[in-house]
Amino acid sequence: MKAVSLSLGIVFLTLFFTGCSDKLYTQSSVGQIENLHRAEVIAVRDVEIKDDGSGMVIGGVGGGALGSLFGGTTQDKQIATVVGAIAGAALGSQVNKNAGQELLLRLANGSEIVTLHKISKNTPYSFREGDRVKVYMTGGKISRIYLDR
Repeated sequence: MKAVSLSLGIVFLTLFFTGCSDKLYTQSSVGQIENLHRAEVIAVRDVEIKDDGSGMVIGGVGGGALGSLFGGTTQDKQIATVVGAIAGAALGSQVNKNAGQELLLRLANGSEIVTLHKISKNTPYSFREGDRVKVYMTGGKISRIYLDR
């Protein structure tokens, strides 16, 4: 049982600390067409993007697995597992929150769109009013936004 719990803990930590990169693609991305639009940032509003539930789930599973390693009796182990799961879920939810920006963009064709931009360690740039940007869209959804240099 300890080996299984330890393995789950290691898997959890590996998944938890593996960052996402904007240079990483999936197999389904191969051959996909993206539309490139040039735009100007008209307005910026700082926002907070809350956890979508994935941080809470991963934290709860990992916390429960690690909690099960503690306690002498079966009842103690069960209590430690529950406490670990609750603590892990709370921590995972907080860790998975991100700073973001709501951007009002005016495309080159004159139309205006609003989107959210997540600020993370991989995309630390904050946009400002007046920035010229490149907006990549796939299937009506923005996939990336970069400064147009």
